[in-house]
Amino acid sequence: MKHIDYMKRCIHLALQGQGWVNPNPMVGAVLVHNDNIISEGYHIAFGKSHAEPEAISKVKNTQLLQESTLYVSLEPCAHFGKTPPCANLIINSKIPRVVIAMRDPNPQVAGKGVQLLKDAGIEVIEGVCQSEARALNPFFIEFHTNKKPYVLAKWAETLNGFIAPLPKKEVFISGSDTRIYTHSLRQKVMGVLVGVGTWEIDTPALSDRYHGGPQPIRMVFDPHFKGNYIRAVDGDLQTWVFTELHEETKQNLHIFALPGLKNNPNVLMDFLYEKQINSILIEGGATTLENFINAGCVNEIHRFKHRSLLWDNGLKAPDFEGYIPTEIRAFEQSDLTVYAIS
Repeated sequence: MKHIDYMKRCIHLALQGQGWVNPNPMVGAVLVHNDNIISEGYHIAFGKSHAEPEAISKVKNTQLLQESTLYVSLEPCAHFGKTPPCANLIINSKIPRVVIAMRDPNPQVAGKGVQLLKDAGIEVIEGVCQSEARALNPFFIEFHTNKKPYVLAKWAETLNGFIAPLPKKEVFISGSDTRIYTHSLRQKVMGVLVGVGTWEIDTPALSDRYHGGPQPIRMVFDPHFKGNYIRAVDGDLQTWVFTELHEETKQNLHIFALPGLKNNPNVLMDFLYEKQINSILIEGGATTLENFINAGCVNEIHRFKHRSLLWDNGLKAPDFEGYIPTEIRAFEQSDLTVYAIS
C-alpha cells in the first residue's frame, strides 16, 4: 500500500465522528509498521480522545511505535484544549515519521504541530490527499478561516418555482422519501434555523430522527419578536430565538437580543461564531432564506424541485446567483441539486 491508500483509510475512519465532534474537526489516524496497519483511531466525540491517542493507545507492544509511520488526516494539535497536545504524545511515543493530509487552520495549531514534530527530529510528510481532507471538514475550515459558521440552505419548490402556498399553510412538497436525506443534513450541523413565519405555522422540531447523535439546536430568526415560544419550553430540545428586542432564558429556551439583526444577517453569523457554532442549516421560510443568501452568508444550497407539481400562485423560491451545481440526485417525486458558492 502507498501513502495515499493509508490516508484514504484515515479519512474513512474520520467520517465516523460526523455530527459528534462539532465544533472540532473529523480526524482519522492509522499506524503502519512494515507495511501493515497495526492500529487505527478516529476522533469519536467533542471532548473525547483525539484520533492520534486513540490509535497509539491500542498498540500493546510500544516498541513497534519506534519503527512505525503515523498517518493522520489533519495536523496534530499543539495546544491544551479538552485534551493534551497530540504532537507531544507522538514525540513521547518516539514515532519516527508522520504523514499529514493538511495543516490545521485553527490559529492555535496552524503549523505549530508540524514544527514541534520537526524540532523533535521526526520526519514529516505533508499534503497527501489534501483535497480530500479539506472536503472532509468544510465546517471547521470555514469557521477558522472566515470566522463564521458554515451555512447550508435547504428548500423544496414546485416545478414552476413556488416554495409555499398563499395563504401560508403547512405543505410538504418534496415527497416523503426525502426526509431521511434532510435529517442527515440536520445530523451534521450544530443548529437548524427557520424564520418566525415557519415557526408559527409548523412549530417544527428541526431534529434528526433517523441517524443518532447529538441533536442540533433549534433556532428561530425573529427580529421583531413576533413568535409564540411557550411551546418551545419543553425541557427537551434546546431552542435559540434571535431578536432585536428581547432577552430571556427559561429552561431550554434562550432568547437573544442582537441589535441590527433584521437588516444584517451577518450580525447572527458573528454571534454564532462567538458561541462556537461552526455550522447551521437554514430550512425556511422564503424570506429568511433569501435574506441570508443575499447577505452572502450561505455556503451551500440543497434544492428539491418537484417534477410535476404546479401551483397557480404562492411564495417564489429564493433567487440565487454565484452558485454552481456540484451534485444531482433523483428521489421518487423530486430532483435534488446541491449548489456551492463559486
